Amino acid sequence: KIDSSNIILSGTNNFSKQDILIHSSLKLPERLIFIKTKLIERELLEKFSLKNISIDRQLFPFGLKISIQTRQPLAYAERKNDGIVNNGYTDIDGYFIPLEFAEIGKEKYTIKIIGWDKDFQNQISKILKFYYQNDNNLESIKISQEGFIELREKKLNKIILGYRPNIIKIKKQLNIIKEMKIQLDDNEILKNLDIVNLTDPAYPEIKVFKP
Repeated sequence: KIDSSNIILSGTNNFSKQDILIHSSLKLPERLIFIKTKLIERELLEKFSLKNISIDRQLFPFGLKISIQTRQPLAYAERKNDGIVNNGYTDIDGYFIPLEFAEIGKEKYTIKIIGWDKDFQNQISKILKFYYQNDNNLESIKISQEGFIELREKKLNKIILGYRPNIIKIKKQLNIIKEMKIQLDDNEILKNLDIVNLTDPAYPEIKVFKP
């Protein structure tokens, strides 16, 4: 039988053997052959929001080898579960990483995602990748409980994407944002831009701030 001293953990300093035991169905001591590695992988992958995990039984050295690959936080995020706000981060793929399981360095994250929702994970990822590859001046993504999405950024200020836009629509909207910045670059109108409404990508609307 193996116990916790036979667990070989690698790839991260953010999780302990105790974390593995608390957040999975793994119960020790147990005979090595009876440990359900694939089940435990699925449990920990979801619970810790991991990028990858592999669990292997090995005879030499005797024990359970657990290799973990964590996700790299890119932005602050908050989500609601049963009315309770949970704080954490998201990575470039839009995955939510709970605060207690995030492996963070000394980086300062300048983007905040308010109202993270698993239903919009792909849309969040698309937006993050777009800004990361372009001018990187995104400040926030706000998603209402109804699925209404709006962005806040340094150049165009408030950008309305509308109600539950799918990936195809998001792609069109992001292309319009890119083209708009090219056309308005060094234009006086950029200084007074208040709202860009892209709810209908075929008919973008611009609202200029009037002091």
